[in-house]
Amino acid sequence: MSTTGEHLAEFAIRPPTWARWIAVAPLIFVAAVLVIVAMTLDGGAIGVVLSVVVVVALGLVTWWWMRWTVIRVRIQPHEVRLSAPFYRASVHTADIAQTAVVDDATLGRSGFDWVVMGRPRDRSGVRLNLGGVAALQMQTFDQRLYTVVFTSFDDAERAQRVIDRHRFGG
Repeated sequence: MSTTGEHLAEFAIRPPTWARWIAVAPLIFVAAVLVIVAMTLDGGAIGVVLSVVVVVALGLVTWWWMRWTVIRVRIQPHEVRLSAPFYRASVHTADIAQTAVVDDATLGRSGFDWVVMGRPRDRSGVRLNLGGVAALQMQTFDQRLYTVVFTSFDDAERAQRVIDRHRFGG
């Protein structure tokens, strides 16, 4: 957490190390299959080049996942900014009707969660999740719901305290 600059608090939520390394397993499998296929093709140079291009592309995607996949919660005096890969949202603190920290030690319905699921106006709202044990829920007066899963109850409760302090003019 950071408390400097133009924001009051910032939380960066990253997936656990084991989850980031799981992304490497499919890359190794695909690379092995492509090399075997390339070696069996006639005119193998084209197959080898194509295999190398695909493996490099998958490697770059895997590197991006391991290095840059992060959910950020930036709490500023008048708004809360949420960001995740391919997702950005901001919620004015005056629009927040209630906040809650809830237990979130379970997997989603599918057993696999995307980083961002849902929409703010859906019944279950938008959910930003890289794995964790506690979720901060923010509901607005117009019934938008934002849920951010944190890796610890302490961080989720700290974020809730900062938001609530500024919701009530603190």
